Amino acid sequence: MSTCRLKFIQPIEGELFRFYVPSVSQPEFPHTVDLEFYKFNGGCDCPRFHFNCEPLLSRGADKAEHLRCGHIKDARSFFLDEILPKIADKIRHLAKPLPLVIQAQGIVTQIQQADPCQYPDHEKIADLLELKDHILATVDQIRDEIESARDPEKHEDAPSMAGSPEDMRYE
Repeated sequence: MSTCRLKFIQPIEGELFRFYVPSVSQPEFPHTVDLEFYKFNGGCDCPRFHFNCEPLLSRGADKAEHLRCGHIKDARSFFLDEILPKIADKIRHLAKPLPLVIQAQGIVTQIQQADPCQYPDHEKIADLLELKDHILATVDQIRDEIESARDPEKHEDAPSMAGSPEDMRYE
């Protein structure tokens, strides 16, 4: 598989695992590949897949390299090289506030389960308000990071995020 051919693969808008992959013999007629078919073995509308691979897969064969046509292999390479890194960047960014959420849930649970005799309501309210301020400050920090990623020149001193929402079409 030539990396030169990867640049001609076209993702299908709104479909994370579907691509138009050019045919070697007839580049003007691309094949449709769905990487999700057959438990992520992949499926293609080309004759090789239809006659050689699909009959075995449709009878329950396990996914395997020899049950993938060249178009599926190209689409898999494209997905791994071009799309998966963007997904990973998104996940890393979205997972960033997760420790805060877990910490906040733990604090709220402790406050709710506290003994009312030893932990009066006015102290619970004060602790919850402090937690709210901490969460709002973290949300502001995340918002600033998103803004700096969208417009790095405006926020040169701010830490940058790899990839931006505009770079990631597959959500």
